Amino acid sequence: MLHTPLKTNKNSDRVAIIDNNQKYTYSELWKDSNKIAYWLNNFSTSKKTTVAIMLDNCYEAVITIYGCIISNIICVPIDSDMHRDNIEYIMVDSAIDIIVTDKKYLNKVEAFCLDRHIEIILSTDEKNRFNSISNIISNNDTLNETVEINENDTAFILYTTGTTGPRKGVMLSHSNLMASTKNINEFMKIDSSAVESLPMRLSHSFGFARLRCVLEVGGTLILENGFINPNKIIHNIKLYQANAISSVPIGFSILLNYFRPQFESIAPQIKYIEIGSSHMKMRYKQTLLELCPKAKICMHYGLTEASRSTFIEFNGEKNKLDSIGKSSPNVEVKISHDSSNTLNDPDQGEILIRAKTVMKGYLNENTKTNIKNDWLHTGDLGRVDSDGYIYYLGRINDVINVGGLKVAPLEIEKILLKLDGIDEVAVIGLDSDDEISGQSIIAVIVTEKKILPNIFEKFCSGRMESYKIPTNFITVDSLPKTSSGKIKRNLLVDYVKNTIKG
Repeated sequence: MLHTPLKTNKNSDRVAIIDNNQKYTYSELWKDSNKIAYWLNNFSTSKKTTVAIMLDNCYEAVITIYGCIISNIICVPIDSDMHRDNIEYIMVDSAIDIIVTDKKYLNKVEAFCLDRHIEIILSTDEKNRFNSISNIISNNDTLNETVEINENDTAFILYTTGTTGPRKGVMLSHSNLMASTKNINEFMKIDSSAVESLPMRLSHSFGFARLRCVLEVGGTLILENGFINPNKIIHNIKLYQANAISSVPIGFSILLNYFRPQFESIAPQIKYIEIGSSHMKMRYKQTLLELCPKAKICMHYGLTEASRSTFIEFNGEKNKLDSIGKSSPNVEVKISHDSSNTLNDPDQGEILIRAKTVMKGYLNENTKTNIKNDWLHTGDLGRVDSDGYIYYLGRINDVINVGGLKVAPLEIEKILLKLDGIDEVAVIGLDSDDEISGQSIIAVIVTEKKILPNIFEKFCSGRMESYKIPTNFITVDSLPKTSSGKIKRNLLVDYVKNTIKG
């Protein structure tokens, strides 16, 4: 059987998980995960079982995840706040046999599951007609450790967020998961002293990797459910003397904008920070450096298809904070100049990745267009400077064509964000009515101040080429985003089209 961190620490009385003030040791985690694995192995012998997990961050989610890993059963995490249609799409696409969920989410899945004979398991015993994780733990033995696992077997199917089209099921093998865990820990150098606050969802690549990384070194994880209650997060960091926290940029913007005094009170004890999944404003990077001077502040670039492909460490690389760093340990990254969609610069091209972390492929889809000669074609634009640092320029499909000249939205966004009063901005291209000008550039801006459009235009003038200055500046209350903070540009384009027509 493949190595798991739970097996390494299975007899340890060290606390592995803290969930709602309840502490669970490694020995408890190993035993309970094994009981889940035992039940799963006996659920069906006719075919490979696939399990969906639709839970908030909780102990039951953790032991179900590891129960699947131990028993070599495919696990498919699902966000609990997804629309019913998306949940059903994933369950059909991945041929789910069992779903583990909470009573409060039953209304989203019950009718569909009963119609398709999908077994429903609740996280806790609610004296319901369905089985529960707590009941399985109480009434099953531990698994006999003889399950044969090929490292290339599919362990997890994680679905993309759908920002660039329909959701795709990314098949990750046991080898993929072990490689990414090793690479992250090699770069961040965390050890068994780590006590990490984890508000990131276990159903996402980011949160799932933090779970694996901390348990790999024998550390402790404090499970939180996003930033709905930042005071609770800070309270628990103080209570349990946490020395690590990881989040997408929007989480740190909440802490630094609205809970700064509280964050300052715990900042000196922080030793490790990981940030990722979307762009972070320079002022937040600098604030974290100021408040946490002794912390190893790491930011990654990666995809669900290739987790943590580059890293940068803020304190050690202060002069390169605009970059996404260099390739992670054991990962190769290069810039390809073959794409016809690159900008007007020979140094820029598509980011390609080769590593053991790169996915097996997409479920039910042809992967040959994405992985060629072992290189993953990311669809992201980038460039490399003379020191080997990589700069992310945005998605190839987001590049705007202005009369034959190519414009990267991120370049304009970074400049506009320097204007005082702008909280967020997204730049998109709209097709023009004529065949000459190609696309027009539109800036969609979130600001609480009343700023006239001519101020935006004047600010851009002299800071960029004239053809890059947006023709329209539209202010909105918020931008449509995924739960990890990525802008849904396709929805934004539709909104802007309707706004201009109106």
